Amino acid sequence: MSGFVGILNLDGAPVDRALLEGLTRFLAFRGPDAQQVVCQGSFGLGHALLQIASGTGLEKQPAQLDGRLWIVADARIDAREELIGKLKAKSQSAGALSLSSPDAELLLHAYDIWGDACPEHLLGDFSFAIWDATRRRLFCARDQIGMRIFFYARTGNSFLFSNTLDCLRLHPGISSRLNDLAIADFLMFDSNMDQGTTTFADILRLPPAHTLRCTAEGVVIRPYWKLPEEAPQYFGRPQECVHRFKELYDSAVSDRMRGNTAGLLKSRLLGGSCRAKTFLQTWAKG
Repeated sequence: MSGFVGILNLDGAPVDRALLEGLTRFLAFRGPDAQQVVCQGSFGLGHALLQIASGTGLEKQPAQLDGRLWIVADARIDAREELIGKLKAKSQSAGALSLSSPDAELLLHAYDIWGDACPEHLLGDFSFAIWDATRRRLFCARDQIGMRIFFYARTGNSFLFSNTLDCLRLHPGISSRLNDLAIADFLMFDSNMDQGTTTFADILRLPPAHTLRCTAEGVVIRPYWKLPEEAPQYFGRPQECVHRFKELYDSAVSDRMRGNTAGLLKSRLLGGSCRAKTFLQTWAKG
């Protein structure tokens, strides 16, 4: 998916534009359709676009809202009609939003209305960073399940972030020193058990369903969601369960389809569909 990178100099020093442009060029493998950089004093954003949604307007990132808010994102926002209705009900500035509006534009308006609570109103896969020029702070968030990645690091007076780990490693202030505990976890459990760290000691990872706020005073990370515990549903006949499953499945797929085409990994599709079919047949037989 699209790539992004950002630099915030907490001491107010201007961002090295040449460095930011180099980091953004590295992301071209993620976003071959367009690369763009914005530098405004002590903060800078870079974005490499992969255009995948034909049903929306061409994304232009970094994007901004009234010069107050700037965003870079790798996002696919679902339940768009419901979200747009809520945004229009809260703000006149959201009146021009439509189903064809880019995801980044929806995210900007959501933050403008709900501030740090905006991820609580979002469905989909997303990883984004918003620079709030009025409050002089950076706000970042990652989706509930963690489908999109967000890495960050602190070097000297600079706060760096990207959705690509190797991009941050290109910064001259980031070392290649390894995180021994993460390596040990990988050797023992085949994965890093700490969702807030990476294999490299200087680079951290924002856990799923968390937000990050960065100011000159420091970094604050908070959870905004947890898996709800709902009462189980009981059906009188097995076929009712199958019917309900199909309703939910069709709704989820249609919500994510913005055009008439889609790309799928055939091996996963066949494996997943066979397992689902076997499960439903077994369930239906009792």
